[in-house]
Amino acid sequence: MKKIVMALALGILGTTGAIGVGCGKDACATYGDDLLAKYDECGIAATSGGSGSSATATCTEDDAKLLGCFSTCLPEVDCVCFKDPGGSTCEVDQKPYTKCMADCGSGA
Repeated sequence: MKKIVMALALGILGTTGAIGVGCGKDACATYGDDLLAKYDECGIAATSGGSGSSATATCTEDDAKLLGCFSTCLPEVDCVCFKDPGGSTCEVDQKPYTKCMADCGSGA
């Protein structure tokens, strides 16, 4: 289960550049910006995304609600595990983040 939740979370993180742009400064754009800030905090180079990107995408009400929730999870990310999710302590270290992401996805 941990691998599925982590894969889902990382998959969402990887596609955020496409989802979180072109919406103005709503929850979608905010999540893109927050994610880029987390990448920067963790020392991960990001080359695109965020509200400053020129790409466009539709930000639906459901997207905004989900990504707004995901933004609240980003402070829970462990930078060491963000870079290497397979680390020996990541299952425990990332539990608050993966639980937060799962709660967002379930509507909790």
